Amino acid sequence: MAVLVELKKASCTSEDGITVVEDATASFSSGQRVVITSANGNAANCLLGLIAGIVTPVSGSAHLFGKDVSTLDLDMLAELRTRVGFLFHDSVLVSNLKVIENVALPIIYHSELSYEDGMARAQKLLDLAGYRGEVWALPGPLPLHVRKKVCVARALALAPQVVVCENIASGLAHDEAMHLTELLVEYQARRAADRLLIMTVDNAADAVLVKPDRQLRIEGNRLVE
Repeated sequence: MAVLVELKKASCTSEDGITVVEDATASFSSGQRVVITSANGNAANCLLGLIAGIVTPVSGSAHLFGKDVSTLDLDMLAELRTRVGFLFHDSVLVSNLKVIENVALPIIYHSELSYEDGMARAQKLLDLAGYRGEVWALPGPLPLHVRKKVCVARALALAPQVVVCENIASGLAHDEAMHLTELLVEYQARRAADRLLIMTVDNAADAVLVKPDRQLRIEGNRLVE
């Protein structure tokens, strides 16, 4: 198994300078399904940002696919991030793009597929995620669990090697959370030797849904295993 993400004493701070994650050290490899339990939403969000190469550590280092993210320019970072699927707690979609356009956007801009093939792939991903609404609707009025389905479809648009997901069960009924969690677990399992899935949860019951082979937790602002 190849190491895909490595943190070495990585720390990050909030906008007001408070340390949210301190000295996080861990490596994550292909073939793993990882759960990180945290009651601290800010810490979980920051840690996933470090893992995904979105947040640059204020001290220590974060390596993504063997590259130190602090040494990369914006173009190099953007290229690496096409290999990572993101699902964050706020389930933000581009408000002035239709549902299918939100999913198709990364495909059209970051793959060699034609517009028509990109839209067809977006439709297939929405079907896979269980989206049954109007694909040409704007996402703003959609219920939370429906927006999360669209976010799952978008996160998988480029068939990423690494998927990071922040507390997908938050705000969902049990069956809704189970459906989306199972979808992500099945995605990782289809090419288990190559793919890494990292999910944060805020309780043990949600962790069970992931069927993890590795569990960590955040205590205060420290990552422990």
